Amino acid sequence: MRIAFALPRPDPAQGGNSLLYAERMAACLCQLGHEADVLQDDDPTFPPGAVPVIDGLLLPVLLPRLDELVRRDAVALEFHASARAGRDPAARPGVQAAECAMLPALRRVVATSAPVAARLVEAFGVAAGAVHVVAPGLDVLPRSTGSPGCRILSVGVLTPRKGHDVLLRAAARLTDLDWTLDIAGADGRDPAHPGQLQDLIGTLGLAGRVTLRRNPDGAALERLWQGADLFALATRWEGYPAAVAEALRRG
Repeated sequence: MRIAFALPRPDPAQGGNSLLYAERMAACLCQLGHEADVLQDDDPTFPPGAVPVIDGLLLPVLLPRLDELVRRDAVALEFHASARAGRDPAARPGVQAAECAMLPALRRVVATSAPVAARLVEAFGVAAGAVHVVAPGLDVLPRSTGSPGCRILSVGVLTPRKGHDVLLRAAARLTDLDWTLDIAGADGRDPAHPGQLQDLIGTLGLAGRVTLRRNPDGAALERLWQGADLFALATRWEGYPAAVAEALRRG
């Protein structure tokens, strides 16, 4: 069998982090004797005979090609329903309408967690038997060595959904204890929010305890993981909590 994973062109303003997921699945499928391609294009050309696996971010763009996708037994891969709308409320109705038209028509839908699967059934009309949960999973990771004190680490893109403001307000009630907190994440999704978090840190009197680490590279993030004693994330909603899964892997 030949499978073609279709992902949108990279856009930091939108959700989703499916490239690594798709690349790993493609590699595993190839090990099992299948052929697999990973396409990053908003109007992908699928190889002859390949079954398309469409990232949910790309579905609304491909609505005009729905008949073709149905003929090819296409599969949807959903991390977050309606993620294509990003933080634009005006775009959300159109995105949801496209998803409601497409998702029930496709052969099946792969969801990255049970909450995502439940939402697809309840809000988008997908038949329960057509939804399959496949959690991304993680490689074995080195165990965090920790620090002499109590270093708390929170990893997540710097947007309101991740609840860093909730975490900061909770931490401000614990100043009788000895701790520090690193909040690490990409800052491009919601350009105003990191500044708001920094202001909140100052307002709560936590400037000496909390460090906001914007856009850490891989080496910097690894150092933060290695020095952490606790992981904390007050996220308001997660499709698949990858950072939490990594924290568990690291002990």
